[in-house]
Amino acid sequence: MLRRNLRLTNGKLFHAIYGKGDKAVGKFMVIYLRRNGLDHNRYGFSVSKKIGNAVERNRVKRRLRETVRLHHHRLLDGYDLIMVARTAAGNTKFLNLENEFISLLTEKKLIKECESHD
Repeated sequence: MLRRNLRLTNGKLFHAIYGKGDKAVGKFMVIYLRRNGLDHNRYGFSVSKKIGNAVERNRVKRRLRETVRLHHHRLLDGYDLIMVARTAAGNTKFLNLENEFISLLTEKKLIKECESHD
């Protein structure tokens, strides 16, 4: 589980990021991002009922959280990121979610240069 200081839980923050932040759109997820002025990143997750029942939604959330856990150290600091699962995320493998996460954040230049091994 992500440490408390790395989590976004406040609805007002979510709305501010949705409204004034940048976004990266992929097949399985949309990542909303905005600078937060802190020395660390914070993450939020949103999985709609369109994905499926509670078991399926929780599986997608666990996979998104695990992706962040594995790659958190590779990202530039000082951003709030919200990962919104798209319908296709419910029927894909973890590796596809992970690859898209890296691809979208590379596109937005949030992956640290020295860490990339593509």
